[in-house]
Amino acid sequence: FFFHSPPLNMDQRSQSPTMCTSGCGFFGNPANDGYCSKCFRDLKPAAPAPAQSELVSTPAPVAFPAPVAMVAPIAVSPAAAAAAPTALPPPTPKVKHSCFSCKKNVGLLGFMCRCEQEFCAKHRDARDHACSFDYKAFDRQRLAKANPVVAAEKIQKI
Repeated sequence: FFFHSPPLNMDQRSQSPTMCTSGCGFFGNPANDGYCSKCFRDLKPAAPAPAQSELVSTPAPVAFPAPVAMVAPIAVSPAAAAAAPTALPPPTPKVKHSCFSCKKNVGLLGFMCRCEQEFCAKHRDARDHACSFDYKAFDRQRLAKANPVVAAEKIQKI
């Protein structure tokens, strides 16, 4: 697939590229008065633009004072420095994401079970990893909570 540029007029073909009028070494463009794009852009702001200067006002620059150190250095004896070691917080151990059954690295795609272990796709089902969570008791408690027993009195009291 070839893309062709539109055909040029005879006067456009006969013109050879002209150099920038400012002499920067780039080719000039007749639409930019013979200047290259950079030189034309540099010369363009030199022309007064009353519409922009009236609309945009720039605030005066604000000078901030230099920061001053307010804390005096504390002299520590070598014996005191040796007696009090710097206590850095212990680094937090990286959590290893691996299947609890086969120890395969699962990364971010591990499946958390209700027994609070992480498993791979092969062992994610409770039957596949001998889950210790009691699903039957959990569901019974959930049903008992959702469906309270409503019983009417069988004998009317006088």
